[in-house]
Amino acid sequence: MKTSNATFVGERISFKHSQIVADAIRNKSLAKAKSLLTDVLAEKRTIGGMVFPKSSKAFLTLLNSAEANAKQKNIDTEKMFVKVAKADRAHKYIRGRSLAKYRGQRAKVTHISVVLEAR
Repeated sequence: MKTSNATFVGERISFKHSQIVADAIRNKSLAKAKSLLTDVLAEKRTIGGMVFPKSSKAFLTLLNSAEANAKQKNIDTEKMFVKVAKADRAHKYIRGRSLAKYRGQRAKVTHISVVLEAR
């Protein structure tokens, strides 16, 4: 089985939203996953009744990157499926504090990755 992967490390998106989007595109063909995410970005379709623009845009960028990696390896992209789509919690990123507070706000940071497989 020929595979192609792409990852984002330390992406500033919600972990919970990323998990929902990853579950929506897992085990789908590359064309169906890309069309789903572009429709979600255009607000034509929803995932679970909601639209997740930041996570959808990040996963669409990852799918395009993984597709380019597959073309570089001379793998037929028409037969590609999303084998793995996952989101992991990242380190705690704390934004700078104001003078009135003792600590800064925690920011959302997520590692996301996609693995495509030719079937």
